[in-house]
Amino acid sequence: MKKLLLLTLLCPVFSAAFAQKKVEYLPGYYLNASQDTIRAEIYFLDWAISPSSIRIRTPEKQERQLEAHEIRGFGIQSEKIKADYLTLRQELRYISQPDIPVAAGKSPYDETETISFFAQWMVRANAASLLLMTDKYNKQRFFLEKKGQITELEYFSYVIQKPNSSLFRYEYDHYKSQLQELLDEVPSLRITNVKYTESDLKKLIIAYNTVLRSGTITAGKTEGTQKKLLVGVGYEKTWNLYRDEKPLVFKPRVDIGMRFHFPNNFYNSYSEISYNVLALSHTYNLAKFRGLNLAYGGYFKSRSLMQAGYAIGVNDGTNLFAGTGVAYGKKILFDFRYGIYPIRGTLNFLLRYAAF
Repeated sequence: MKKLLLLTLLCPVFSAAFAQKKVEYLPGYYLNASQDTIRAEIYFLDWAISPSSIRIRTPEKQERQLEAHEIRGFGIQSEKIKADYLTLRQELRYISQPDIPVAAGKSPYDETETISFFAQWMVRANAASLLLMTDKYNKQRFFLEKKGQITELEYFSYVIQKPNSSLFRYEYDHYKSQLQELLDEVPSLRITNVKYTESDLKKLIIAYNTVLRSGTITAGKTEGTQKKLLVGVGYEKTWNLYRDEKPLVFKPRVDIGMRFHFPNNFYNSYSEISYNVLALSHTYNLAKFRGLNLAYGGYFKSRSLMQAGYAIGVNDGTNLFAGTGVAYGKKILFDFRYGIYPIRGTLNFLLRYAAF
């Protein structure tokens, strides 16, 4: 009864935490149509997909919505975030489902559109620059800026189905020949096997500008692992499959720990360590690490803030588990975990909050 009362008291605290969204006005600027720099606060939304509009707040506290085609770009200059964006208008081709086979000889592109959007400067220099955008299907796309001309570095992969029903994955890596044109200009530059990744492309563009001594080189920050405090409440049921054991009733559970989101795959993979701080009533099978939980998991890409996920790991230092669940904005998490080994089984239902 006391444990149930404890959870009842904690619920309002967690509910208030869940209500907080990771959005705030941050100091920055935007470039109007004449490329004048206008100081304003930018409403930062932790964009998973490159935005086509932004909300600003003027020094007079007036709020406005600005579309990408109305301005030339914007930037955020706060203590935590420093990022600059340029307005681009490009024709984009999409492969919305790259793992679904396409008949041999048919185009894999199932959609084409010309849109305006904000792309982030990853390298900014006189000789050549690099920009990054994330499209509506969560695909990272890079753009090369040189002498005022902006070209998409093209890379797609998809599955081709041959007439005999065999399958193979094809990579359209046109970006390599596009980059080779840069390398041909500076024979002294020796960079091979450039992958279509932020780190590899930044390295090449920075080296290219350095060799040409093109002046100041400004490189955007490469995202690192995100660390989050993890707090959870829920219920647990543990039982033993021996016939002489009576099933145990559900017990309340409170966990606290840390979660580490990795930048690859748009922060959709993570590892975590936590501890069950609420003592369980049963005392058998005690272990040195009783209460310690380790997990590795991830979330499937989604165009909304709701995502389905999976996890594997160890509960209470003794019980291997496999689990599934849903998350909202990677912060509010509802997990269902089932102990798979040893014979003693465990069911966990946990509502958790992962805060920065």
